[in-house]
Amino acid sequence: MGKLCSKKSQNPLLEPSDINDGYSSSKINEKDFTPLKLIGKGSYGNVYLVRFNKNNHIYAMKVLSKSLLREQNQETNTKTERNLMVKMNCPFIVNIKFAFQSESKLFIVEDFVQGGDLFLHIHTNPKFSNEKAKFYVIELILALEFLHKNNMLYRDLKPENILIGVDGHIKLTDFGLSKILKNYDKTYTICGTVQYLAPEILGGEGYNNAVDWWSLGCIFYEMLVGKFPFRFQKDGQLNSDVYKKSVRYPSYIDEKAKDLLIKLLENDPNKRLGKGENGWEDVKAHPYFSDVDWDQAKNKKLKPPFLPKVENEFDIKYFEKTFTDEPVCNDNGEALYNEEEEFEENYKGFTYVAGSCNELKTIVSQEEENDIYLFDEK
Repeated sequence: MGKLCSKKSQNPLLEPSDINDGYSSSKINEKDFTPLKLIGKGSYGNVYLVRFNKNNHIYAMKVLSKSLLREQNQETNTKTERNLMVKMNCPFIVNIKFAFQSESKLFIVEDFVQGGDLFLHIHTNPKFSNEKAKFYVIELILALEFLHKNNMLYRDLKPENILIGVDGHIKLTDFGLSKILKNYDKTYTICGTVQYLAPEILGGEGYNNAVDWWSLGCIFYEMLVGKFPFRFQKDGQLNSDVYKKSVRYPSYIDEKAKDLLIKLLENDPNKRLGKGENGWEDVKAHPYFSDVDWDQAKNKKLKPPFLPKVENEFDIKYFEKTFTDEPVCNDNGEALYNEEEEFEENYKGFTYVAGSCNELKTIVSQEEENDIYLFDEK
């Protein structure tokens, strides 16, 4: 197997190796996987816990309806998500293993991150301690650093897209709204999740990577306080007037944490902490992080504040029971996602395989053995 990434790499965005184990990407299809549980739902499809029949590994498989994507003009975004994910190699971003399609559906197979999402943990245990919130913010900064270094605008940073692994470290997922944005140019599409939208997205004057730092500020506040920094209308309507109200900071918030929040939740993107070229360095240099060894952090050497308690690789206790109780097979024992709909146009170049069965078994051990750095060290 070719190297995933090396210490001497000058570019953290590397192509994974090709496969040569006797089956090609063109032979991979949905019947190579056994559905075990439904673990999530989205606007365009569902996410299943599956077993890969060729090596019995457990993965999460996103199944998207081509017709729904077409109806909502999301075809380009989905292709972009696939193309970005196959190029990313970062310890704080979920890994894609396979991508393929049927006549009516798209399939993206990723790591199964077993500890659930940050949304669940915030609502189960509101008001994180300063140190617990700080840990997750540190790793989110490193994830955003990786994306921004590689000209990627994330645009959908929210607790539901932040997964917690069994090792306690975070993995960012769902790049359906991500966009390549070079030279800090501006884009104008209004998209994202209401509670985490930066004000300039609604302003109509364009925005750039600074919106991701705003979203980080919202999440940081939510972890510390247990609610959103701004009150939005219950009907979900967007109203820029909400940003005119002052954010309330409870007295128990650490003073340096408060200062960081104020700078991240700056309405003017030109004054916001994290703006511009190498903005992540400005965020990392904030006094709140004066005691952080960033080299230790990006090598996942910081001690996580929480370790998911799982009994085995199938344990789904950290996923919503309303999903996991639903059937995944029909009366004939066939996977529900195998039921074809009306034929849709083929997505050229969508199919992808990250590595062979044997390679997949050794990726983690090789990374640990070689102490691989997955970041640009320039």
